[in-house]
Parts: sequence; C-alpha cells; structure tokens
Amino acid sequence: MKIKMKDVVNGADALQRLMANPFPVKLSYKLSRILTDADRELKTFEKLRFDLIKKHGEYQKETDIWQVGAENTAAYNAEYGELLDVGISVWGERIKLDALGSISISPADLFFLSWLLDCGEDEEKPVESTAATA
Repeated sequence: MKIKMKDVVNGADALQRLMANPFPVKLSYKLSRILTDADRELKTFEKLRFDLIKKHGEYQKETDIWQVGAENTAAYNAEYGELLDVGISVWGERIKLDALGSISISPADLFFLSWLLDCGEDEEKPVESTAATA
C-alpha cells in the first residue's frame, strides 16, 4: 500500500494500541506484516529527523541535547515537512473495519489509522431537511 511517511509517524501510537488486541490468526499475520514495515519506516524516519536536527541545530553540552535555534527553525521545518511528505510502501492492503470485530477504538485512533482501515460505505450521509421553505 502506498502512503505518506506522515501517516505512519502520526499513526504509530494508534497502531501499537490496535496491535494489543487479539485477532484471528490471518488478521494478526496481516497486521504483523504491516507493523513490521511501519516500524522499519519509522526507524529510517527517526534517523533522518535526527540528521536534520544536527544539520540545522547545535549541540547543547549543558543539557546533552541537540537543539534547533530560532534562526534555523524555518529551514528545519521546511525539510522536516518534505520528509513527512515522502511516499512510502507498506505491505498489504487496507483492512475492512468490520474485520476488527467488536474491539473498542477511539475516534482519534480511527482518524490516525485512516490510511490502514477501510470504513467502507457505512459512513453517515447528510440528512436532508424536511422543513418547508417559504
């Protein structure tokens, strides 16, 4: 499946919570393969993000951290945005929401996993007003 890096970065925590649920073996296998690819991409992302911080920042000996100063924030943010927008491939296809069974999942997690979960045609349609018009 073709997605953006930002999908995996933003959905990493929600994906971990989803993976904590028991599923039938076939679905568990699919989710495990997807998680493996997502984890690989996250590791690459973190390395490149740290490289950007080193490129645009300075090492703070007192606190033992790298920090991007105000004068370099715009350049860092521009390159960071480009990194988040990189297209990546993750194994498999979107998973139908019904396949997850009766698990509880927060609306926020559904939002962050929209790249993975296919909600199908069950989305609510707008209700047309029946009020008379004058």
